Amino acid sequence: MGATMTAIWDASSMPPQERADALREFLGTEIGPLEVDHKVPPQDIQVRLALSDLGSTGLCSARSSGLIGRRTSKQARDDTPPTLVLALQRSGTGMVLQSGREAVLRPGEFALCDTTLPYTLAFQQGMNTHFYFIPLSEVALPHDALRRICAVSMGERTPMEGLASNHLTRVAEAPELRTGSYAEQLAQPSVELVRALLATHVDHLGLAREPLHESMTGRIVEYMRQHLAEPDLSATRIARAHNISVRYLYVLLERSGISLGDWIRARRLEECRKALAKPTSRAVTIASIARRWGFTDPAHFSRAFRETYGVTPREWRATRAPATSAPR
Repeated sequence: MGATMTAIWDASSMPPQERADALREFLGTEIGPLEVDHKVPPQDIQVRLALSDLGSTGLCSARSSGLIGRRTSKQARDDTPPTLVLALQRSGTGMVLQSGREAVLRPGEFALCDTTLPYTLAFQQGMNTHFYFIPLSEVALPHDALRRICAVSMGERTPMEGLASNHLTRVAEAPELRTGSYAEQLAQPSVELVRALLATHVDHLGLAREPLHESMTGRIVEYMRQHLAEPDLSATRIARAHNISVRYLYVLLERSGISLGDWIRARRLEECRKALAKPTSRAVTIASIARRWGFTDPAHFSRAFRETYGVTPREWRATRAPATSAPR
């Protein structure tokens, strides 16, 4: 699924006896393994999913007949990247259960769950919910602290919760905002808004001070964002800038599910991908764009781009705009 489109999956086009298995297979491929217990007979199963990519974040708007979804202990140990799932209720009621807590969701309310632990999503009377999938590495808050605010209902208690609920609802329910360039432009601000909200909860519970240096992870990630385009961005440089050892840098990042090299590489590639898609960049060579984002070896950049996106930089550029005068 490309970043400029919304893919629709609808069970109504399938024979009733095939719907449950088809849904399980689709979820396992596109979102993550989940056991689904339908609360209606096979002929009454109705599920419609609209999936979009928002930069590094995923969005799934789901409507269905009654069901319960469970991520088991075994599924939570799979090799998919650690992710926070934010369930935002559109209508009706739902429930998020994790780590012994239960969050009842009413319209406009939302709760988190952590894919590295078992969880349950219960929609006995039907589901009408937006799900945001945010990589744990993007949140850059202590993982242990985030786990303690999962399955906690949010959305009405504070102005920050209301702001997040309104923003995420608007993005999810406006087709023009969840596709094309708008989706890419809104991805990072949306993540930052969620991060700011979660940081207030972490601070309120005193979790960010257990110990105080855990909050350094957020500063490290922000430093990496600011210096992403610089070729000499390295573990040694980052550690020196924060007066810590390289070893401790890796410890901090690992606690938030961040692999340093992969993080830098993925975000540099994403910036190159966005730059290559802009009509205003047609007069700039691919090699120049790659160098601008820290790739000093054009051949290495081309291989990495193809491994990540399935096409070469030149092929990607050609699909975004007429290639009549594009420089090499």
